[in-house]
Amino acid sequence: MPGQIAVHPVPRLHRSEARALAYLIFEGDNNVNVAPVLRRLLAAKHKAEEDEQAIVWGRFRSWIDGEHRPKYHHGWDPIRDPEFSIAYVFRWDHHSHQHRRLYGFLTTRHRFEVCTLCCFGSKDEEHTDPVVRRTVIAMSKHQTVNEIMQEAVNKWRRTS
Repeated sequence: MPGQIAVHPVPRLHRSEARALAYLIFEGDNNVNVAPVLRRLLAAKHKAEEDEQAIVWGRFRSWIDGEHRPKYHHGWDPIRDPEFSIAYVFRWDHHSHQHRRLYGFLTTRHRFEVCTLCCFGSKDEEHTDPVVRRTVIAMSKHQTVNEIMQEAVNKWRRTS
């Protein structure tokens, strides 16, 4: 049985009139693992960590600003992959040459879109890890997560 379930806006990031970026906390599911990664990035103290933070937050801002940059962030084609078309990913290469990814799902209410990050991982294979796929899909369909997302989206729309 899960513990706390919460959605928070990604810190140090603006919202636009059309988009916002959030992250999910879902205690009891170790596959929902974004919060510690964001905390690590926000606590950057060394040059390499600060550079990584700047890259990741730059990817986030690019998406919020409506830029189409598939090398940095993208969704999945609803015709090729209808089950995963709710998913979105932010991509970057770590200084240790690992391909890093933050995965989330998209929620749209009244023309306001939120990407809720829920999974982090390194990627060395062509296809997305099946565990990540299952987790993103499950979180996007979870009743309590959807209720919390609806409340958050309504609040964020009023304050953007």
